[in-house]
Amino acid sequence: MVTAEDNNTKLIYHLFFSIINSIDNSEINKFVLNTFPNPFSEIINISFNINKYIRIIITLNDIYGRKLIQIQDKFYQAGSHVIELVENNLPSGIYLVKVETDDFIEYRKVMKMK
Repeated sequence: MVTAEDNNTKLIYHLFFSIINSIDNSEINKFVLNTFPNPFSEIINISFNINKYIRIIITLNDIYGRKLIQIQDKFYQAGSHVIELVENNLPSGIYLVKVETDDFIEYRKVMKMK
């Protein structure tokens, strides 16, 4: 005998795993970000892989999140991209590479050493 409670439990279970599968398929692996070398002395590469055409804003920030350099603000096609930042004027220290889209914001901590 199947009760209404059993049906509700099955429905909740189905909805929950449908949402999880949806997140797994669309949100995870949507954006892959790497910074290298880390630590860096003058040049740092910012690489990312995206699965759709999207606007990306990349900035270099101090450890408190204040923007120091606007690296990039443009639309990118789906695929792999590498941006090279040459920076001789910054003192040694810890910085944050901030990557922002309409969907999310991601940070990578990098260290500059002279």
